[in-house]
Amino acid sequence: GSRQNPLPMAEVATVPHREGPPPLSLPIPSRTAEAHDLPQSQSNLEQIMEEAATLHSQSLNEDLAQLQVSLEDEPEEFQAILRPIFGCKLGFTVMRFGQGLMVTAVHERGVVASWNEVHPMRSVEERDLIVEINGAAEYLNMIHHLRCSPVLVMKIHRQEPLKSKPLPQRAQFDPRSGKESRSIEVMESNLALRSVTEGAGPHSDEVWRAAAVCAVEHFVQQEVFFLGLYGYKVLTNKMWSPLSMGSLKPTLGINVCQHIEQAGHTWYILECEIMAITDPPETLRWEAPRRLSQLRGELHDRIKFSMEINEYRAIFDDTPFAHSGGPSGTTARLCNWLRRLIAAINKTEVSPAIAGLTLTFLHAPLPTAEPPGKSK
Repeated sequence: GSRQNPLPMAEVATVPHREGPPPLSLPIPSRTAEAHDLPQSQSNLEQIMEEAATLHSQSLNEDLAQLQVSLEDEPEEFQAILRPIFGCKLGFTVMRFGQGLMVTAVHERGVVASWNEVHPMRSVEERDLIVEINGAAEYLNMIHHLRCSPVLVMKIHRQEPLKSKPLPQRAQFDPRSGKESRSIEVMESNLALRSVTEGAGPHSDEVWRAAAVCAVEHFVQQEVFFLGLYGYKVLTNKMWSPLSMGSLKPTLGINVCQHIEQAGHTWYILECEIMAITDPPETLRWEAPRRLSQLRGELHDRIKFSMEINEYRAIFDDTPFAHSGGPSGTTARLCNWLRRLIAAINKTEVSPAIAGLTLTFLHAPLPTAEPPGKSK
C-alpha cells in the first residue's frame, strides 16, 4: 500500500569499490527516544537544563567548597562501556557536578547493573564522577549522549573523599526513561536476547522465553559514532565517506549454521564475523540465535520498507526472504538473503543506517582496539 509521510531520498557518496553496481540511495525510517519519555522524566530533564543555564559558570571548585571536600590528584580512573536499550532506563541516576556528572544511584536492574555484574572490577557506583562520554567532556553534551547514543564509552573517576559526603541538593535525572508499563518488559527481553547472544550458556527456559519476544530497536541518526568504532568511514546516516585508493574498510560475514528448539520456538543460529579496521585490526566472531519472526519483522521488513521498491529489487530480487512457518528450504533461503544483505553492506550499496541496523540487530560485540588515528 501507499506509505504515509514519504521519506526523503537518502544520499550516498561515491565510494570506490572493485566490483558490483554503483551505491544506491536508501532512506531509513527515523524514531526518537523522546516519544517514550515519562512526563516526570521530562520534567527532571527540563529542570536540569534550567540549572545548566543558571549555574553554567559554577566551577568544580565551587561545588567542592559547598561539600567541604578536596579531591585526590590521581583518582582511580576506569572505563565503562554501556549498550543502551532503546526506550528503557539505563538504570542509574545522575546530576550535574562541576562540568561533568555524578552518579547518584544505581538500580538493581538495567544496563548499568548488567555491566556491573559482568565487570565487577569496573563497576559503576554511587558518587562516581563521569568525566567523559564518547569523547565529550562537557555537561550538556554528556547528557545528550546518555539519552541518544547506542554506545556509551564513559571515562569515570572514583574519588574516595566524595563517598562519605551528602549529595548536593540538585535535580537528578534517570537517562533514557521509558514508559513504566512497557519499559520493564522491553528491558528484560532485550537483556535476555543479549544473554543468549553474548553468553556461552546453557540458558534457562525463562531466558529463552523472554528473548523470544524481544524486538530490537535501532538508534537512528547515531550511525557516525557507532559505525566509526568498527572503522567504517561515515559522513551521515545516509552517506558513506569516500575512501582513498587502497584504504581498507570493515568486512562483515554471516552464515546460518543450524537451527535449534528452545522454549517452544525454533531458533536459527547465525554465525557472524566482522573484521574491524582498528589499530591493530581485529576480527570479532559471535553467534546470534534469532527466531524467523525476529529476522523478518526486525531486520527484513525494516530494511525493505525503508527502501524504494526498485532499489530493494536491484539487490534482493533474486534472493527472496524465507516463507513464514519454516517450511522446507527455509534455512537455505534465509542464508542466501542474509549473505546478499552482507554483500550489499560490504560494497556500501546500502546506507550506513542499514549497516547500523544490521549490527545492532545482531548484537555485534564492540572492538577492544580503537580506530586508526584516534588517540587513546
